[in-house]
Amino acid sequence: MEESEKLHRSLLDSVSHEFKTPLAVIEGGCEKLAGRAASAPEEREEYGEILLAARRLRRLVKNLLDVSRLESGALKPKLDWCDLGDVIEGALAATREARRNHPVSVSLPPDYPLVKADFSLMEQVLVNLLLNACVHTPEGTSVTLQGGADPVRGQVWLDIHDMGPGIPPERAETIFERFRTTRPGGLGLGLPIVRGFMEAQRGAVSLVPVSAGACFRLVLPLVEHDSVPEE
Repeated sequence: MEESEKLHRSLLDSVSHEFKTPLAVIEGGCEKLAGRAASAPEEREEYGEILLAARRLRRLVKNLLDVSRLESGALKPKLDWCDLGDVIEGALAATREARRNHPVSVSLPPDYPLVKADFSLMEQVLVNLLLNACVHTPEGTSVTLQGGADPVRGQVWLDIHDMGPGIPPERAETIFERFRTTRPGGLGLGLPIVRGFMEAQRGAVSLVPVSAGACFRLVLPLVEHDSVPEE
């Protein structure tokens, strides 16, 4: 059984890596062709659809690779002082196109503390949650990112709150399990990866009860530092 699982992970990892290069070529080609077809709206729209499909497939491939890293134990977080404000800016930039019809507001206190985390993993966590919010909520609905610190519990938290239909109580218990999705074409890997990445950084993710929409709370340890790292 163990050998079979190793073979499965190895095969999954190899196939996913093989997809990366041709997908990058397809994306680059579509971007060029869409630019050349500026005077032909129909052609530009067709190239745009191909480009969106390629980007969606690239995200699925990345999720498969991330799952493989988590299951194999190959994920080794590089914990360092991080400004979550900078992490949020990076995630917003990476999801700009996907959330163009979803206004996002950010509310962080002036004294929001630095955290010990892996910048890249935290950015991917936020990217997955933002994409999840955009996919599962109607166009025009907003997403709010709000953070704070709880010295009593020794935690720094960040909420990602969308104003969509919310998550039924019966799904709340399984929402972070792999392949649990109701969206056609989805693999249900985004939230399990979020949980895996947070736990790898000694953090956690959970659903927070709200009156409307869905709210995911990211929590990291509140760690005291002697001095703020220089820019």
